[in-house]
Amino acid sequence: MARNNRQPRKNNHRSSVKLLQRPENGPGAFADASVDAFLMFDENLNLVSINPAGEKLLGVSLEADAGKNITEIVPDIKRTGRHEKYLSVIETGRPFFADDVIPHPRFGDKHLSIKAFKVWHGVGMIVSDITERKQMEEALRLSEERYRLIVENANEAIVVAQDGMLKFFNSRAIGILGYSKQEMASKLFIELIHPDDQQMVVGRYMARLRGEELPSVYSFRVVDRAGNVRWLEISAVVFNWEGRPATLNFLTDITERRKAEEEKQRMEEQLLLAGRLAAVGELAAGVAHELNNPLAIIQMYSESSKERGDLDDTAKKDLLIIYEQAKRASKITHNLLSFARKHEPEKNMVSVNEIIEKTLEMHSHQLSINNIEVSEELQPGLPMIMADYNQMQQVFMNIIINAEQAMLEAHDRGKLNIKTETTEGMIKISFTDDGPGILESNLKRIFDPFFTTKEVGKETGLGLSICYGIVHAHGGHIYAISKMGEGATFVSEIPITS
Repeated sequence: MARNNRQPRKNNHRSSVKLLQRPENGPGAFADASVDAFLMFDENLNLVSINPAGEKLLGVSLEADAGKNITEIVPDIKRTGRHEKYLSVIETGRPFFADDVIPHPRFGDKHLSIKAFKVWHGVGMIVSDITERKQMEEALRLSEERYRLIVENANEAIVVAQDGMLKFFNSRAIGILGYSKQEMASKLFIELIHPDDQQMVVGRYMARLRGEELPSVYSFRVVDRAGNVRWLEISAVVFNWEGRPATLNFLTDITERRKAEEEKQRMEEQLLLAGRLAAVGELAAGVAHELNNPLAIIQMYSESSKERGDLDDTAKKDLLIIYEQAKRASKITHNLLSFARKHEPEKNMVSVNEIIEKTLEMHSHQLSINNIEVSEELQPGLPMIMADYNQMQQVFMNIIINAEQAMLEAHDRGKLNIKTETTEGMIKISFTDDGPGILESNLKRIFDPFFTTKEVGKETGLGLSICYGIVHAHGGHIYAISKMGEGATFVSEIPITS
């Protein structure tokens, strides 16, 4: 407030201003050689002295403009209130620093860095032209902004990994993985990778840092915040991040594409298997019909002959063996005919949960004496399906017996979980056991006719083939999921009847 009442010191005429004389060697000579502007103003902010760089920068001539007030030299300065700041320097002795864009009709807009300090009874100023630097900074800012917009709006996740840490990640990476920015910043890259793929990804990462040539694109699995497994395709390059080696990773979510590829492969395998089953079915039907009659005769004569009184015990024992083996062969031909039979299922509206319950009731005693513990997760209110009750029961019984045998062979007991649920217009029935599991090489063959892992003579290898035919006749799918040592899951999917 006191400043506003100040009475400026009288300055009778500009010609009365005494210009500072600079000796050839001294501070004045240094100012003359400087690229920065040096200016001196008296206590009323009238120009006293200016060096050549200042004259050039500000378009001011010492000879013509000496004694002029700063508001005349820079007309806009009063509006901005800067002249008050300079007067304050004289009063308080405290320096003042500012970056200003100063318009002037003689030199245009200039971005200046100004340092004002008290000198005797006036103000000294050092003025630097930082216009070019500010233009470069603005250009850099705009460039960074453009790249930021590109990176943040990219369809791919972009991640920088260094020493196992996530140094940078864009919004798409957060969207795919479901973590917040704070959570992502605190995580190791390996923590996001599915346990089964960690060794492979880390191995590739280390090899790439060593400079080894590797395919730049590959895929692996991650686990998102909700626990879902997602497939990512990665393209990675090595570069320097803050002076140290790191990898720049471009990640594309290919989960849906992988699902489509796996479904396509599964359908192709099922079509191939259906073709094989049809061909084998034709052959099986012919063979079974040809064998039925002679087998029936062998059974009849061996059974009647062993009752003859003129045969010794050894002969009777031999005839009994012939009869039992002929009976077994007859059962095989019966299975062949069941496998080859082309009749349509007798479909009615049925409840899958009810069929499972009835099947378990029929086999409950056998499961109990074999120490098989059964748990059920049957979805309440499951929609009805159009199906042949007896054929579906045959499918479920066959799967249960197969699981039972596998668990008994593995550890003389077992746990079987049966689950039903709706998924994408289908009823999904899963039978999961804790048996030894199925070799990966056998997974694609288990529904082939006559394929079995049992000892010769113990199994015909037609049970699962018959199940396959029944399920496909109902418009559904049947498949197995397994890893050695982790049990097996047999899945049947039957369309929901609208």
